[in-house]
Amino acid sequence: EAEDLSSRLQASKHRVSELERTLSSVSTQQKQFEKHNKELEKERDSLRLEVLRFNNLSEESRQQSSELVNENSTLKQEVDELRKRLEMADVMLQQ
Repeated sequence: EAEDLSSRLQASKHRVSELERTLSSVSTQQKQFEKHNKELEKERDSLRLEVLRFNNLSEESRQQSSELVNENSTLKQEVDELRKRLEMADVMLQQ
């Protein structure tokens, strides 16, 4: 009976040792995963900021484009008006 108990105690100690190694390994993996997760969160936050910056630049570009289209339209009207005046001046000079 003593040998049986001794054998079972030895098996239990061996199993505890295996479980401690497994726990240590899992703990190390968890730390690595947490570190990697933090790195990914930083990268995600950085990308979110970049998206916001690009969205702002895009909106600014749209506004600038709209302003330039309006300015171009105004200048075309002015050029048309000046051409008409020039044509009228040419007609008056030919008379």
